[in-house]
Amino acid sequence: MGEQYLNEFLQAYTTALANLSVNHVLVSDITTRTMELGQYMAEVLDKEWLTKRGFYIHSVGIAGISFDEKTDSLLEKYANDSILFDPNARAARMTGSLASGLEAAGANDGGAMVGFAGMSMGMNMAGAMGAMPNQQANYEKSNIAPVQAVGWVCTCGNNMTAEANFCAKCGAKRVVTEDKQDNGWKCNCGRYVTDGIFCPSCGSKKPEDKKWTCSCGNVTEDLFCSKCGSKRPDNLGKEVSFKCNSCGWVPEDAKNPPAFCPKCGDKFDHRDKEYKS
Repeated sequence: MGEQYLNEFLQAYTTALANLSVNHVLVSDITTRTMELGQYMAEVLDKEWLTKRGFYIHSVGIAGISFDEKTDSLLEKYANDSILFDPNARAARMTGSLASGLEAAGANDGGAMVGFAGMSMGMNMAGAMGAMPNQQANYEKSNIAPVQAVGWVCTCGNNMTAEANFCAKCGAKRVVTEDKQDNGWKCNCGRYVTDGIFCPSCGSKKPEDKKWTCSCGNVTEDLFCSKCGSKRPDNLGKEVSFKCNSCGWVPEDAKNPPAFCPKCGDKFDHRDKEYKS
């Protein structure tokens, strides 16, 4: 009976280890998960033995986890090889190897010349191997296609360059889609200008903004407001100043007059406004 319990205990232990592997826990990190192993095994054995045999596992203690000699050597080799992923570590190891080689060459029984000749061959081979990643990187860079300006396709199917405004095959004019960019404007020639007030294609000046805000709050470019029917003011965009229409007195701040003229007492209203282009 005791052997059966031991087998079931080892089975739960193996399952717990496999569960760590599924969760991508490294072999070298298993020793840090002994608490999780114990909790998992207690849960598994508790469910199994409570339903079948009437007793449960209160806790499972794991004194420690160790690997056999072969596994330890593999882990050590993996750790040493992982260091070489760092180019600085590779250079440091190669420098250390060269220094050791120089010391060994001086003590060579066949003479230092033989040792240095062998080291020269090894350094040439190491240099060739070290240049391989750079050669691959240069090859990949050379295969990158140069970035070209985006052209446009005419309705006839002909491909044109980005600088062309007319199709060389059918003569159709390029259709320009307006970009929703701040401070951009569309010229009469069809080009959308994102910077500047003159079109680089035809030299035309940026048209004045004809938008106006109606008293109802609607913003439009039309002569009449489409919301309330009000006509666009004739003095829109003109500079407003005030001058008394009774005596001709002009305030110091022509844009902000007082409520009444201090010279004749006439009230300032719309009749005292003057508009300058």
